[in-house]
Amino acid sequence: MDAKVTKMHASGVNHRRFSFGSFVLDVDRGALLEEGEDVPLRPKTFEVLNYLVRHAGLLVSKEDLHAAVWSDVVVTDDSLTHCLIEIRKALGDDSRKMVLTVRGRGYLFDLPVVSHERDEEESRIPRDIVWSARLLAVAATFLVIAASFVWWGTERDSRQSETSSELAVVENTKTAGILNSANNEAMAYYQKGKYLYSRRGPGDNELAIQHFRRALAIDPGLVDALAGLAGSLNFQVAEQKISWEVSRVKQAEALEEALRLDPSHAEAHIRMSNLYRRQGKTDLSLEHSQLAWRYGQSSALVLSIFAGKAADGGDYEKAILLQRRAAQQDPLGYVNRSNLAHYLYRAGHLEAARVEFQNAAELSPKMEWESAEYLALILLLQQKYEEVKLLLPDLQEGLARDQIAAMTFSILGPQDEAEAALARLVADGAVDSAIRLADLYAFRRDTDEAMRWLGVATNRILALESIGWNWEYLDRMFYSPFFQSLRSDPRWIAWRADTEERSEKALAKEVITARD
Repeated sequence: MDAKVTKMHASGVNHRRFSFGSFVLDVDRGALLEEGEDVPLRPKTFEVLNYLVRHAGLLVSKEDLHAAVWSDVVVTDDSLTHCLIEIRKALGDDSRKMVLTVRGRGYLFDLPVVSHERDEEESRIPRDIVWSARLLAVAATFLVIAASFVWWGTERDSRQSETSSELAVVENTKTAGILNSANNEAMAYYQKGKYLYSRRGPGDNELAIQHFRRALAIDPGLVDALAGLAGSLNFQVAEQKISWEVSRVKQAEALEEALRLDPSHAEAHIRMSNLYRRQGKTDLSLEHSQLAWRYGQSSALVLSIFAGKAADGGDYEKAILLQRRAAQQDPLGYVNRSNLAHYLYRAGHLEAARVEFQNAAELSPKMEWESAEYLALILLLQQKYEEVKLLLPDLQEGLARDQIAAMTFSILGPQDEAEAALARLVADGAVDSAIRLADLYAFRRDTDEAMRWLGVATNRILALESIGWNWEYLDRMFYSPFFQSLRSDPRWIAWRADTEERSEKALAKEVITARD
């Protein structure tokens, strides 16, 4: 079709057909085609897709979409949500990597789009340059994130080394004039490492370390990457990939260099504070903690760690306040959203927790199982048993599913399925299963059995090699919403005091061992 005719027909709109991946969006026909075959879409769904495609690579708000598609009527967000579900289904975007949800901000169509009917002047520009030029409309910091989205979108085995698709991210952003120096290329690797560290999927931390080291190979003075590397090395201990002795030496090297280069780097200070704390060097830990707070009011990591300190002290309202600020600073960080969801859950803000668990699941598809578990637990606390029953088939097999099945079927039946799930939990013998059994019996209002399993869980925790790395188990017991009915029982008060005393002694012994 002649470009001039197209302009007249479209009343000033230049582009009437767009291709992306195996799809063509034919605006004149009002059709989405996949390899020449029509993909059915409702009219409003087509309009939403059309708007997203025309603004590919740019963040589009809900307000923008409402104004563009429903300008003459008032509709709820449910209308837009339904359209997005249909779009993702039509594109086969089950993992939500083509149409990204940037929670609290809007949506991003994250595929390169080629217009087949463009101005004569633009038609002389190579396609990759046209795409890059459009990306330049976004702020430089967002471009790094958008580039990372392209890289994240490629499914691959976590054990594979760098692929051509990863290199393409760097090359495409170089073309756009963004990563045109060694330092900016290093920053791209750092951003990838930061995302992987936060996503916490299988193999992600190992890849994060690789990317932090690639960044430092290009720019040894990149302090962000030094601090990020220290964080990943610390997490390797929890993953049981390296020993604490090896990790603390490597962490100290990275953090000392980071603070030599930038004495005001908040993330390096907070990681150094944690390193000293684990070695029992309280004064040094406090000094670095205070410096982190002084310099880190806009640091998601610093805010999140101080939120964790508040949660450790049982002040979940303060933890929620600080963690919300952390999530605002890092809206795409899975860990920040997940932590916020857990704090809300433990504080009893169940509906807000449900929303944040859903947000977290969108940010890390590999961790959807955790969010699904807590969504089911929230529904149980809200006594929405039929809804839980519908969720059960989607839960991963294992302890969480057995716990939720035992709770649900004990209410709805069949009782034999409830007892079978209960038997599997009893037979397991792990810390996790003991805590879940305490939850289950508290849910059944069997206080005697709930207290017995809390005692079993405590003994299993204290038998672990490290209390410090497993403190989360204690938090789960102290603040589980299922134990609300137990907290006025004298046995609960005695159990908690005894557990705190025993665990603190064990932790103090562990710190002395680490220091020596």
